[in-house]
Amino acid sequence: MTEARTTEDRIIVEIHIAAPPEAVFDALTDPDRIVEWWGDEEYYETEEAEVELRVGGRWRAAGRNSDGSPFSVTGEYRDVERPRLLSYTWDPTWAEWEREEPSLVTISLEPETDGTRLTLVHEGFAGYEKDREDHAEGWPFVLELLKEHLE
Repeated sequence: MTEARTTEDRIIVEIHIAAPPEAVFDALTDPDRIVEWWGDEEYYETEEAEVELRVGGRWRAAGRNSDGSPFSVTGEYRDVERPRLLSYTWDPTWAEWEREEPSLVTISLEPETDGTRLTLVHEGFAGYEKDREDHAEGWPFVLELLKEHLE
């Protein structure tokens, strides 16, 4: 299982995916594909995604938790360099999120001979230990779902 490394401010997760960077990038940014892989009925299901893939463009993913309660996450793209870099703000709308301002997610995709090395850095957690712990547990799960979808 993939694991996260953390600092006071950051979560860092690396995973190898046996697919080319272009395929990984598309799975991360195509709204129809996002709905296919982002979620698991045991925990939550993403039911809709909206993507305006450009710097300054908005994105949104929404669905239901396993108990039926709704969730959504929104943000704005900061960097879009297909197929190697994607950066966006992260602003969840569930009550447990301690932060009042969005955090930042940066995903880099490096080609390897047998696929792609994906590195995710989620920053902005200084002073928000519970949020950091929750996301350090969540991101490896999400990236394993992406890996399963692409492989």
